[in-house]
Amino acid sequence: MQDDKRNELYEKLYFHEVDARDRVIVRLQIPLALLFSVLSIIAVLLKGVSELGFDYKYVPFYIAFAFSLVFFSLSVAYFVRAFFNHEYAFMPPSDEIEDYRKKLIEHYEPYEDADKNVGRQFNDFIYDNFNRCTSKNIIINDLRSYWIHVCNRYLLLTSVPLLVSFLIFTFTDMSDEKEKLHKIELNKPITISNLEHPIEIQGELNSTTLEVDFSNDVKEMISVRRKKERGTTETATATAP
Repeated sequence: MQDDKRNELYEKLYFHEVDARDRVIVRLQIPLALLFSVLSIIAVLLKGVSELGFDYKYVPFYIAFAFSLVFFSLSVAYFVRAFFNHEYAFMPPSDEIEDYRKKLIEHYEPYEDADKNVGRQFNDFIYDNFNRCTSKNIIINDLRSYWIHVCNRYLLLTSVPLLVSFLIFTFTDMSDEKEKLHKIELNKPITISNLEHPIEIQGELNSTTLEVDFSNDVKEMISVRRKKERGTTETATATAP
């Protein structure tokens, strides 16, 4: 193969791998979006499990959810490997290539067939750089494509147990138990013993709101109690010596 055709071949291979790098970056956007979607579902299930606590009757849910976490972690690990820490090789800048050609001219100027030697050395320089960059970029692109493939594989495996755990959580009494934790029922009248602080709650209410409607009956009861206390105070003052 002639030198011109050889350089042309490696030039095409070089730019092909540079374009492949951009295609790999585009391919990474799809698993990234899917990973965030799966993460949101996992966060919802984790929140529900943390509020419910452990219960032996939900063991199938825990097993399926544990498998989904393992597969999801592997998928994230391979995605990170495919996305970060990759250094591609590129041709030297045009000014460096031109400086190298000028040095060749100065070096071979005293010799016979200077133009021929300069042309041969310069072509070898271009070929060596194309060959070096193309070889390295091929290895990187192949590895990144493989890691994306493995990432998608584990992402698909994640969806199966995650779907099972989500169905168990939704269509069993797990979601009902979660709602019961936020439900407060008052079946008996409330006795107000301190007018300055009529209601005291001991404990914590997370993500809930306790609304007390002071209706006319309650207001009237407080007013009557105040009048009685004032009457008792005035009677005690009048009978005092």
